[in-house]
Amino acid sequence: MSEIDWKNKLRKIRETAKKASPEDSEDEPKVKFPWFIFFIALINDLLDYLDPILHAVTGGIWLAISETIGNVIDAATFGILWFWSYFSKSKSDPLTKYLTALVIELIPFGDFVPSWTAVVIAHYLKEKSLAKMPISATT
Repeated sequence: MSEIDWKNKLRKIRETAKKASPEDSEDEPKVKFPWFIFFIALINDLLDYLDPILHAVTGGIWLAISETIGNVIDAATFGILWFWSYFSKSKSDPLTKYLTALVIELIPFGDFVPSWTAVVIAHYLKEKSLAKMPISATT
């Protein structure tokens, strides 16, 4: 066999493998990871970890101020995440997840749980799994 025949056979094998692999299917919708929203949630959760440090340094004076400011920031984060999911044509309704995260954040020691970051990741994973389902299963 000549070198051209081997190249043609190899090309045909590669084309067959591409058609058979479900990962490269052009029909499958792609769900992009929401990096901007993820960083908003991550920054909020990291700011929550600064509270204990400020409490220790200021001797507790910072407690009332930080709880109030932290709750306002948590409410703003809730609004940003909810509007993002509402306007991003989400297939799932994440309102209950966001309300759960907000309640956890409003509990005095709930700030130690990275709930906003976890909710964004859970929302992405849910959207990714729903994108693979047939249309009739999601309605």
